[in-house]
Amino acid sequence: MGTAPIGYANKVNENGKKYIAPKDIQGDIMRWAFEELSRSQLNTEQVWKKQRKRV
Repeated sequence: MGTAPIGYANKVNENGKKYIAPKDIQGDIMRWAFEELSRSQLNTEQVWKKQRKRV
């Protein structure tokens, strides 16, 4: 398994199957950013700037 993306962690379930799961704070930030981008109202730079103001 490769490295999980930012905001996610590599996990293994009880059956030995590997998966990625969102981390607490970073996962929330990444989830918000992807939701904003999926709305197609802001570009990536605008989302980044908006997130910086939220923190």
